Amino acid sequence: MNLCAFLSAKPACGLPVSCRRSQSPDHPDNRTALFWIALCLCALASCVLADQAFAQHDHARGHSEYQNWASRKTGNCCDDKDCGILDDDQVRETKTGPEVKVRGKWCPVLPEHFIIKGKSPDWNKPHACINYDFRTSYGDDCERLLCYSGRGGA
Repeated sequence: MNLCAFLSAKPACGLPVSCRRSQSPDHPDNRTALFWIALCLCALASCVLADQAFAQHDHARGHSEYQNWASRKTGNCCDDKDCGILDDDQVRETKTGPEVKVRGKWCPVLPEHFIIKGKSPDWNKPHACINYDFRTSYGDDCERLLCYSGRGGA
């Protein structure tokens, strides 16, 4: 009689004894499960971080004003995360007018981008609504610029 058969027939403390060998961490079933867990975590992190990495900051602070914004390009600039204050390194003045950095590319602010409805939450800082939704496809990143309000409302 082998040891496993003996122990399972007469447990020493009244508890069943398992003779099943534990799987090695290198077992194919364990590696497949770990792969899928890691893949799901990476996908989740990229979705969460993608919007935050590109969203304008302080959206919540000016949301009540942004939700009323419209430009000649769009009747609704605000998508609950697209609008916010621009940092100094995200906007610059040129001879042809202001430019806004969208995904690392300097884009001219065209007449169609200036707000025609609504007001700025802070006239001392430039604001923009830029659609960074990865599900929306644009031919050129500059097309993501929806609305703009410069310092002093310009």
